[in-house]
Amino acid sequence: MPRCTRLQPCPQRSQERPKDTFESLWNDATAAFHKTTEYDAYTMVEAGNAFYYFTKPGHYAHPGVVRRVLTERGGRFHIDTEGWSFAEKAGQPGFQKWLGEFKELNSRVMEYLEQQQR
Repeated sequence: MPRCTRLQPCPQRSQERPKDTFESLWNDATAAFHKTTEYDAYTMVEAGNAFYYFTKPGHYAHPGVVRRVLTERGGRFHIDTEGWSFAEKAGQPGFQKWLGEFKELNSRVMEYLEQQQR
């Protein structure tokens, strides 16, 4: 994976039809201490410094999962994000749109963190 820069969050990675399943990712996220928050279109699982987002039926990216991990490397914060889409080919644009929304959010968070560090 390419290196992250000061103002650039780590790149997004999307995987079609990974070896993982929606259920196995849920089991991984909820295996240890975690907090689950229900929203209309998705469920967020906070597991330490990792945040998992599981779509619900009716969400335009369903079935899909995004995992964001906040890390610190070299005195700087980074957001590592990856996603899994379990939708058929026709559903991939919806998932890519959702992953793009996380990319935009990551950029705003990284910009805010950089401002706070100055």
